[in-house]
Amino acid sequence: MNKPTVRSTFAATLGAALALASGAAIAVVPIVGTPPNSVIVTINNSPGQQNDPHVSGDLASYTDQGGFPQIRYYNFATDRHGAISNTYSVQGGTWIWAPDITRATAPAGDAQYFFYRPITLDAAPTEAFIQVAADNFAEVRVNGIVVGTADSADYPLQFNILPLLTVGTNTITIRARNSTCATPCNYQQNPAGVVFGGAITAGSNVVRFASDTTWRVFDADPTVPPGATLLGSAQNVCAYAFPGCPSGATIYGSTAEWFATYGIAFDVLSDVNGPNVVFTRQAFASRSMVFNTATLTLSEVDPAYSPQRLGSAIGGNTIAYVDISNTGDIVAWDLATSTRQVVSTSAAIEQNPNVSPDGTVIVWESCVSSISNCDAYQAVKSSTGSWVVSPTANTPTPEGNPDTDGTTVVYDGDRAGSATGQDIFFRPVAGGPETQLELPGFQRNPSISRGIVTFESVDPVTYNADVYAYVIADNILLQITSSPNENETLNDVTVLDNGDVRVVWAANDIDVVGTTFTPPFINCDSRLDLLVTRDGRAVIPYTGTDTGQGGSGLRLTSLGRINNASGQNAFSVWNLRNSSAQARAVTLTSRVFRPRGANSFQLPLTLAPMTETIVTSPVVAGLAAHSLQEGGRVIDLKVASQVVYSDARTVFDPKKCGIQPNR
Repeated sequence: MNKPTVRSTFAATLGAALALASGAAIAVVPIVGTPPNSVIVTINNSPGQQNDPHVSGDLASYTDQGGFPQIRYYNFATDRHGAISNTYSVQGGTWIWAPDITRATAPAGDAQYFFYRPITLDAAPTEAFIQVAADNFAEVRVNGIVVGTADSADYPLQFNILPLLTVGTNTITIRARNSTCATPCNYQQNPAGVVFGGAITAGSNVVRFASDTTWRVFDADPTVPPGATLLGSAQNVCAYAFPGCPSGATIYGSTAEWFATYGIAFDVLSDVNGPNVVFTRQAFASRSMVFNTATLTLSEVDPAYSPQRLGSAIGGNTIAYVDISNTGDIVAWDLATSTRQVVSTSAAIEQNPNVSPDGTVIVWESCVSSISNCDAYQAVKSSTGSWVVSPTANTPTPEGNPDTDGTTVVYDGDRAGSATGQDIFFRPVAGGPETQLELPGFQRNPSISRGIVTFESVDPVTYNADVYAYVIADNILLQITSSPNENETLNDVTVLDNGDVRVVWAANDIDVVGTTFTPPFINCDSRLDLLVTRDGRAVIPYTGTDTGQGGSGLRLTSLGRINNASGQNAFSVWNLRNSSAQARAVTLTSRVFRPRGANSFQLPLTLAPMTETIVTSPVVAGLAAHSLQEGGRVIDLKVASQVVYSDARTVFDPKKCGIQPNR
């Protein structure tokens, strides 16, 4: 596809310093490209609300709000739909306790028993898990090794037991304990029970096990010398005579609620990467869950007792969630190693995390004074595995809805004095100037994948939004939808391996739709002045006959000023010419005389032979001397020009095509 020939109105201006999270943004007006001629696919338009879609490659996930909220998913390549069950239970398990216990048995406080069974595997296991719930505490041991603990009678925890299993005889032991009584009590006053179940895939067989009356009960762990006393077989117990209580079970006559054998959760706020869907499950607590659509396995992220977590996001093996038990901390969970790291413990309210596709960058909102006035923050995973936290944008005005593709962080912001209202902003993860996508109206909710940004632009009359895509590398804006009577919201984007762009969104907040299109051709050229404005430096060949100042082969020329969005001088621009046949080590020095106390500037450079190196200096003071020095000797001395810098020549821009120049 040819690049659109629409005349560019790209008017770039540079704000204050290039330091991360400071200074005014480069305001750019994009080229309006030809809208993609792509088919919009309806993913789900069934009765009720479907919204909050996310997409990665061929897999999309979204929330079905009908009845109890549930996470559904769709594969674009196979046209396959699926749903993650929002019911939970310990499959096949019944509540059990030690034999010969009745409601009147005392003392019940701190009573502890061990439930034991050997399991024989004829082949090497390939998958194995156990779910467990308890009133009040249970510890899972496989072959004598502790796997995990559970403290809830309402929601079962699941543990992976595969690493501890071998071919032959294995043992599973559940240590269960009742809670302490303030005064002597019986089981009616302080009921106790444990329920569990699991499955082991070994060869072509699946070995299933669950708590029932066949489990043997001991007063200590029978796998640990010197052994334990067998008390008999487990008995079924029920807190009260609820429906489903097994016939013949001991009924405590308590008011305790044991929901772990059946319940319905509220599943919301999904995200997707590869085959995995993460989401928040709210059922007597708020958990982060991960579902593998290839293996159809569901597990809890960072299992804990009665956790309070919200807003899970995934990229690679990194799952980020907000621990809301305090003001909200950002936590990273490694799927490969099952380890957690607290990324940020700021006193601010932290929310709305997103993770780069490779799992090395996390972004989120940090709200110090109000959740309506937040800043954008980022954490980058270092080579040692630690997370380095820094602000991406922390101006006095709100920044929100950050997303990242690992190279760039994109967010929306409502800056004071903006000529066009709330806009989309982006900044390199590695630091550098902030860019403002200057468009009329109100823009929100950006997403990014491989340098393609999608967002919603709100019509000021109807307040309905359309979805747009912006190609950072070529400054092209594409309108994806044009539906005046529909409100398109909560978009997400993924760039496929063949370069096609796939976008999903919610139409009128009730239907989930998507489209796939080929973006316009992207060349590797940029206007010279725009490249200098963005990077602060550009190198171009010199083919003239200039012998330099005083025959030195070096010359310094002022090219003018770059202004910020308010029209104030922000940078002076300089051409450092080397017309000699040798590389030259020089320094651009800007010395300020007035106003007193202003900072001076020095920039050491190596000028390649027969080149012009164009650089910026932050010194724009009225009285300043700018010199080109070599070996401590002044070669050329100039005063900065007052004209606005402009150079429409086009030059090769390696960053536009993903090439990082060596300098």
